[in-house]
Amino acid sequence: MTTKRPNTFNDTIANILSVSFPILIIGFVIFLFIRGSIKNESDCNSEQRYDSSIKRCVSKYNDVKDLEDEIAAERMAAAEKERGRRNGTICIPADEAGNYVGINGCVVMTVQHVYWKSGTGYLNSKTKKPDFSVASFKNTLTKSDVQYYLGKTIEVRGYIKLYDGEPEIVINSKNDIRVK
Repeated sequence: MTTKRPNTFNDTIANILSVSFPILIIGFVIFLFIRGSIKNESDCNSEQRYDSSIKRCVSKYNDVKDLEDEIAAERMAAAEKERGRRNGTICIPADEAGNYVGINGCVVMTVQHVYWKSGTGYLNSKTKKPDFSVASFKNTLTKSDVQYYLGKTIEVRGYIKLYDGEPEIVINSKNDIRVK
């Protein structure tokens, strides 16, 4: 007949560890996997930001107010840029000049064709059917001035109007043109 030994403290600890230890190991492995899955800012999507204190991606917007503020700031920046285009402080490309007819503005273009006839010079953005022209009347530019601008990128400031369906600026002085 065998007698049952009383449980000792060591036996109790051994029983607990034999059951709990595998569970602890599995839990630790899961923790490391989750924590290691997001390593840096590039793992966050466009609606998230990286929080370095917890090393995780969190919502980019803490609340709707943050989102509304960001949208309002983007709209204000776009409106400011458009105001700059409308008042001539920002130069617009020649192919967009038709959208700004009737205002004093600044247009940037590469002169690809020049024309001189009877004291009038033209600087065109294209060789055939230009999308923008600069006209010089009253001997504002000389024939050699007109030839000088050929192939150069220029900024021209003045009133944008239509002539034969195409936008143009008639310059009043050489100061209305600046080579970039």
